[in-house]
Parts: sequence; C-alpha cells; structure tokens
Amino acid sequence: MTSRAILKRRQFLQGFGGAAALAPFIPLMEARGATSGYPRRLVIFYTNTGMTGRYPGNWKPAGGQTDFTFPAGSILETLAPYKDKLIVLQGVDMTSFKDSPQMGGHPTGNLNMLTGIPGLAGTQFNGGGNESGGWNGGASLDQALAQSVGKDTPFASLLLGVAVKGSASPHTRMSFSGPSMPVPPENSPYALFNRVFGGGITGSVGDPKVLERLRAEQRSVLDVVNQDLNAVRGKLGAGGKQKLDAHLTALRAVETRLSQPTPPPGAGCQKPAPLGTPIDVMSENNIPLVGEMHMKLAAAALACGQTKIVTLQWGNAPTGHRMPWLTPQLSTSWHSLSHAATTDLAAQNELDRAARWLAGQYRAFLDLLKAVPEGSGTMLDNTTVLWCTENARSNNHDWRNMPYVLAGGMGGAFRTGRYLSFTPSVPHNRLLTSLAQGMGMTSLATFGSPNYGTGPLAGLA
Repeated sequence: MTSRAILKRRQFLQGFGGAAALAPFIPLMEARGATSGYPRRLVIFYTNTGMTGRYPGNWKPAGGQTDFTFPAGSILETLAPYKDKLIVLQGVDMTSFKDSPQMGGHPTGNLNMLTGIPGLAGTQFNGGGNESGGWNGGASLDQALAQSVGKDTPFASLLLGVAVKGSASPHTRMSFSGPSMPVPPENSPYALFNRVFGGGITGSVGDPKVLERLRAEQRSVLDVVNQDLNAVRGKLGAGGKQKLDAHLTALRAVETRLSQPTPPPGAGCQKPAPLGTPIDVMSENNIPLVGEMHMKLAAAALACGQTKIVTLQWGNAPTGHRMPWLTPQLSTSWHSLSHAATTDLAAQNELDRAARWLAGQYRAFLDLLKAVPEGSGTMLDNTTVLWCTENARSNNHDWRNMPYVLAGGMGGAFRTGRYLSFTPSVPHNRLLTSLAQGMGMTSLATFGSPNYGTGPLAGLA
C-alpha cells in the first residue's frame, strides 16, 4: 500500500471526528493480505473455565522442542496425530490481567484474553464482594482483523457461540470491536446457516446472481441505517459521537466489501449438509451437537471464501453445567470442581476427563480443516487455530503460564511441529502480535498495550 493511500485512510477517519476512538485501528487498516495462492485464515477456539485439573503437569508435553510427545492419559494425548502441525506453548503470561480491576478471574480473563489491554475501571460489573470493574479497554484480535484483512470477504468475521447464556457482560463476551464495544456471538447454527449459506446460495455456493441480490438488499439496509444514525448524531455527547463514528466507519467498510465481486469458491468448497430438525440450541444436553454443527459450518465458510476469521466460543466464563453428555456426568458443576484443591484427587480426575473432552472437540475441528485439500496440502496448512481460555488454573484464577496451543502454519507464517517453552516468561501480547502479523498486519509493532513489551513472540516464524 502506498503512503498516499495510507494518508487518505487516515484523513478519512479524521474527517469523521473519530480519531481518538479509532486511533488504535489506523495501523490495522494498513494491513497487507496473504501473498500465497490461498488465503491465510485465523480461528479462535475458546473453551472456558481455564485448563483445570493437574495443570500444567497433565497438560504439557514431555521432551524437547521438536522431539516432544504427549504422555498416555494426558489432556493433549488425542492431538498426537497432529504433532507436526502443532505449536504448544509454555511460559506465556496474560500479563495485562494483573493490571485490570479484579472483578473476578473469569470475566477479567475474558476482557484481556484477545485484547492484551487491561479492563477498564468502574462499577458497571460486580464480581462478588467489593470487586468491580468496567468493560474492555480495546479491540479484540479477531475484530481488529475483521476491520482490516476481513474487509475483502463477504463476512469480515464469524463469531459463533455454543450455549452462551445471559445478557452482555464480561462473563459472556470475549470479542470487542473497540473499547466498551462487545460483539455478541451467534448461538444458533440454523441462523448461521441461513445467514452464510441461505436462500439460493445453499443450492449453488457463489451463484453470482444470488450474491448480487443479497449485496443489493444489504446495501439498501445500510443506507437506511446510515440515515438514521446521522439523524441522531447531533443529540449525542462527545463520547457517544465517537462510538457512533466508529460504527459509521465500520458500516462504510461493509458497504465497500459488499460492492466488490465475490471471488469464486475454491475446489474445496462444499455445500454444507442440511442441519435437520431444529433442536434447542441453548440446552446443555445439546452442547456437543450444537458445537459439531457450528464447527462444520465454520469449516465450510472458510473453504468457500465467506470469511477468513472465525471465533468459536464454547459457553460462558465460567460455566456451571455438569457436562451431562459425559458418562458419567460430572459429580457437580464444572466451575465448582475447578475450584477444588489440587490435593483433591477425585476432583482432579474429573477435571482431567472434562479437559480431555475439550481437546477432542479441538481435534474434531482440525479434522474438518485437514479434510479440505488446498494445493499440495490442506486448509489446515493455510490456517492457524488458536486454542485459548481465560485462566490458566481456575482454583486460583492464575494468569501465569497460560495454556496455548496453535495448530496449522497459516500459509507458512509459522513453523509447526514444536513445543516452545519460554524462560523467563513472556507476555501474551507477543502471541497476539504474531498472529496479527501472520495475517498480514506486518507493520504492527504490538497488539494491545505496549506496556508489556513490543514485537512478536520469538521462535514462531
């Protein structure tokens, strides 16, 4: 991108009076796309309530950087067939956590996990006792990417939820388009199917006539929304105007994206199978099936070029169910077990069993990506799937030594098949920076707050 084009984008933002609110996003709009024949993609695979149990002893691999193994019975054992596609991390701290208002470890973790910025002070949310705080301090990685490299796909990003219950709060939100701007997940795979593959698109993915009709309909809706928003702008205070300007800028980006021709789907694009008779998507008993449907639709959306950025959110932080699909189900709620003492062996055995089920879901998604051929490899080779959670161990809400696993090399951005352990530990901002740069934001010095250091995570590339 030329300096003239960058200047025009800066002037565009400043012309809308949103410079203060949008300043963190200016570098993100200067991103470059992937140069390979296939797009680079990022999937955030989030499971809640930390990696409990005997973490990190029953989670981390054995061995060295390239000769590591997963011991029998360990949480990550099911990922052994993907060893050459993985990067397992140790010694990465969610350092911004310690500078956040402590409203409770789980919601605080959600505010920091993908932003790398301490949560805001305030009394909007109460975590129990005298602990309280406000919303997030900045954009999350997935939404920052949506506003930059996501602009050339029909859907800038897809945010999917598996039984995410309750009103908007740090317990239920982990994606943010800006400070104090949470983005809700889509809990219904049926609604997702209709949104991404609905109407004529289900019969012929990428049908230009259908896509043109949908683009025209969406443009007309955006025109009406813009008129309404502009009409009320004069009634807002300075803070409200900044947020409104950010929304207007985002809407104009959507208009630009919708006006561009949709590229034809690749050879790996397959029409998603019908979802069948609707089920109660919020029932705890249906969590495995809802998760499976979401994962299949997400893989199809990526393969068909509908988006390059997917966030899959498995539940709230923390969760209170007993995993009723397990045999036997947990003896008490997952959250209650997560606070059991490490000397409570019965509780730790149950937690390990629950964590192994989560690892199985992660592997199931990798299986879907690996099944899509792309060139001499598969879609997994051009994607990175980050498995993350909001705490390390939940019985003490620990933010040190977070359990991160990456799968897929993002089109050559990362060298896989390695177990990386950092001593001394490093802030997770560096991991977020590496992912952002891998997706094409090469001029970005850091993601989140620079107070925790700048630059990418050493050794990934």
